[in-house]
Amino acid sequence: MGIHPKYFDPHGVYKTLDDLQNHLEISHHISNPKNKIVAVGECGLDETAMTAIDQQLFVLQKQIDLANRFHLPIVIHCRGPHLYQKLFDCLKSRIPDKNFPLHWHCINSNSDLHTIDLFLNQYPNSYIGLNGSITYGNNTEKFHKFQNWLINRSPFLSERLIFETDYPYLPPQNLHGKYDPPTALIATAIYLSKAVTDSDENVYSYIHSSNINIKSLYNL
Repeated sequence: MGIHPKYFDPHGVYKTLDDLQNHLEISHHISNPKNKIVAVGECGLDETAMTAIDQQLFVLQKQIDLANRFHLPIVIHCRGPHLYQKLFDCLKSRIPDKNFPLHWHCINSNSDLHTIDLFLNQYPNSYIGLNGSITYGNNTEKFHKFQNWLINRSPFLSERLIFETDYPYLPPQNLHGKYDPPTALIATAIYLSKAVTDSDENVYSYIHSSNINIKSLYNL
């Protein structure tokens, strides 16, 4: 549960933050783990939002503080390559604990991959989310750069990845124009395996690793 940078009213943000805190407080005292909130987010920075970046940054900082207080992982959202470093700097200043669990959502060819490398090194218990958007942009320079980035990180990629759908958005290319069903995870995994190893023989291994990582990150 969290406050997306694109969908909050800056005039009512204090009430929204109070509501979030109240929900987290209630969840914190629930004994059955199946009924608890498992993370804060997705939260972050978005260049397409109507609100100013400084306002988004303020809301992000408050949510990081809540995640720290309630010992919950954070799901990070960042849209706009020029915002990645700003968001990463915010994480470093607000989260000194390098073992803090983080999930940087929706990494693809439009991401600032240099900053993602810094993020993965800074927080060894962090993960990157891969969804259908990794299939977009065939034959572009950015796409090939991203593909090479995945290949170069293949020795440890399975330890740091989480497959996600961003339902109902961002379906894999072969489902473009349709909603993004949960089964799209398989299409994303097949695409990743072929991109990294030029075969689909590692699909099961990648999905299995993702499931393990999800359970570890979210204490499921």
